[in-house]
Amino acid sequence: MTGLTAATDKVVFTHVGALRAKYGSTGVSRLRAALRTMISNDRGRGVVSTVVDVSSAAALRPVGEPRIADPGDHDRFRRVLDAVCTLAEPDYVLLYGGPDIVPLVPLVNPMPAPDPDPDLPSDLPYAVPGGLTGLDPTALIGPTRVVGRLPDVVGVGGLDGAAAYARLTRSTARWRSADRAALGDPLCLSTARWQLSTAASAAAVLGPGATLRLAPPVTGPWAGPGLDTRLHLVNLHGATADPHWTGDPGFAPAVATADLTGRRLPGTVAVTESCFGAELWDPALALGALPLPLAYLAAGAYAVVGPTCLSYGGRTAPDAADVLCWLVVEEVLAGASLGRALLTARQRYVAAQPAMTPVDLKTLAQFSLLGDPSIHLVTPPPGAPVGARIDRRRRLAFAGIRLQRDTTVLSAAAVQLTVRRRRTRTGPAQLRVTEVTGPVPGRELESR
Repeated sequence: MTGLTAATDKVVFTHVGALRAKYGSTGVSRLRAALRTMISNDRGRGVVSTVVDVSSAAALRPVGEPRIADPGDHDRFRRVLDAVCTLAEPDYVLLYGGPDIVPLVPLVNPMPAPDPDPDLPSDLPYAVPGGLTGLDPTALIGPTRVVGRLPDVVGVGGLDGAAAYARLTRSTARWRSADRAALGDPLCLSTARWQLSTAASAAAVLGPGATLRLAPPVTGPWAGPGLDTRLHLVNLHGATADPHWTGDPGFAPAVATADLTGRRLPGTVAVTESCFGAELWDPALALGALPLPLAYLAAGAYAVVGPTCLSYGGRTAPDAADVLCWLVVEEVLAGASLGRALLTARQRYVAAQPAMTPVDLKTLAQFSLLGDPSIHLVTPPPGAPVGARIDRRRRLAFAGIRLQRDTTVLSAAAVQLTVRRRRTRTGPAQLRVTEVTGPVPGRELESR
């Protein structure tokens, strides 16, 4: 592993002790070799990448922090990342490993009952400087860092698991951007119930000619046409530890891990607002089936952007998760790196709110980028001056500071939230939420 220096552009942040406990010394050697491939390929793109092993006292000596013994200690991970970013000021932070290697932070869920989520598993705290800011999402509305996570499979270790993760690492390292025109038509996929809000989102990003597919279709079986396109915008139902995203009526199967197994989707980016669309869980919970985002990555996709828990959006007009997702897609298509696309979308989302309600706080906190944040799906516009990336990061940092300082946040008590059940299936309840408050216009949202 390379040492941390002030010249670092991308920090690969991981816990080698946890990787060794999971994969053994031979498995870790394979991962080191794969990371060397990533570092070499990054160098060819003008990006200096450094692996920071937080379980190593020597690796953390430059930042004056002791090693992290417990891979579940998210407070220490946040403090150490703060110190690393203070020294190196990297343009990208790649969390290397699933939540058993680099922990998700269990933020307090601001939503009232009967929202079923006990907390919000989140990577957002890694994007916000400040060390130990606690678990309150209201302290995290000014993100400034470009962060993504390249996950391995929870609960699957040994040499086979290490070999699979090394393959994913090498595959990710070989990414190539493409001209916008070469991407072809994106897949815009929705349930029948949400087709109006999905169509409006697609039109806002792709223009009025965007083609919307329904799952299942009005007639005939759903066979997954369009999955071979490079960009997926997905608005379906999802449930915890469920390897399916489903449609209407009756939660009919739409996209499943089985549909992606053995299939090749090289260079695909999927942006989904399906509930639990970026949840990472042990395949033993689903008879060995991978979580859908990991199935995407195993098929060669570059990344999946989605929520870690139950999400909300509009039925007839875009709102909450709808808006955040189309902002991400808009930034990706403009040539932003995947990590900058999510960061900029988060900032734009906060800036557009008259005040941040519990639904907005949850939406901001729950979305994760599962993929290397330095990847560009679309080739950036020509003629960018030298140092433009540094200037962009500084502007994003200033914008985040202003948002944290100036944004009004409404508590659940102040917003007068009314939450009632709509229907259930095998999985968490499907909820309908209506907000009525003086400072914030009335909003009607439904869980995904």
